[in-house]
Amino acid sequence: MAAKISQQELANLAGLTEEQIKRYEDNDYENASFVDVKFVIDALGIKIQKGEFLIPLDRLIRTPITKEELLFSQTINRGQRSMNGESKKICSP
Repeated sequence: MAAKISQQELANLAGLTEEQIKRYEDNDYENASFVDVKFVIDALGIKIQKGEFLIPLDRLIRTPITKEELLFSQTINRGQRSMNGESKKICSP
């Protein structure tokens, strides 16, 4: 999870081992038990409200991407694909 703390610090806060946190982080928490995920969520101060995760922005390493950044990155990626010959025709004339 994207917080400004180390895996060791998160493990200490959540009452888990650093090895568990590393394994969970490497697999995007796919194999973590609900209880362990809840410990991590509580340790990070994340609140779940009506099925949405709410986290204070000061805890994130980087704030979410803006619409402008997303559109700019898509434009750059399209240009790189065209230069690499990866562009394909979608419609025929």
